[in-house]
Amino acid sequence: MATAEVTRFVAVVRTELDAAGDDGRVAALIAETAAAALAELGEAVDAQLATGPEARQVATACTPLQVGVYTFNGLPRSQSRSQSR
Repeated sequence: MATAEVTRFVAVVRTELDAAGDDGRVAALIAETAAAALAELGEAVDAQLATGPEARQVATACTPLQVGVYTFNGLPRSQSRSQSR
């Protein structure tokens, strides 16, 4: 996601929160939806970083956290960065 897209996302959320006014329930729903969208984006970015072409360019062994990400994404250990140069 480019910087412009993040800026637009924040602007839309702010506009929605402004439109909610003093209604706490509506603001909570907006915040919950925005948080869910950001969480999904974070998972997609993590998956891309773990499995994308850049991951294959690193020559060092995987950290335990990276192995966990590979496992979470259903990749066999044989495809980890340290073995797929």
